Amino acid sequence: MLNPGQYSQYRWQDNSTNPQYVAKVAGTYWVRVVDTSGCSSADTVVISPGNCFAAKIPNTFTPNGDGVNDTWKIPALASYPQCALMIYNRWGQQVYKSIGYPTPWNGTLNGKNLPDGTYYYLINLTSNAPPLSGFVTIIR
Repeated sequence: MLNPGQYSQYRWQDNSTNPQYVAKVAGTYWVRVVDTSGCSSADTVVISPGNCFAAKIPNTFTPNGDGVNDTWKIPALASYPQCALMIYNRWGQQVYKSIGYPTPWNGTLNGKNLPDGTYYYLINLTSNAPPLSGFVTIIR
């Protein structure tokens, strides 16, 4: 959440005019503000990959071949081409690994469907960011 303070007018890099801006991906963000006296100022901030990950990671998908929700999609990982994503079954065996995430996981291991159940993921975005972890459930 970018918050430049209290002003009468705001203009962000995408032409929005809200007093705050939610940065969802890494990038350069700027704002021009005007106070009640008509004085203006501007500032820029660069958010580097690895500094934050505000995107939601789905906890369920249904790879049943109906064309709806058949893969575990995490679009925000496109901003982290060097990320490492690992998925483990309940016994701690790795069932999926990807460097970057160019193709969403389809719930298979070696081309065979994994059973319904809960799997655990670990995502390393960069070397200077803490890893993300959680679970994803397959429902067929």
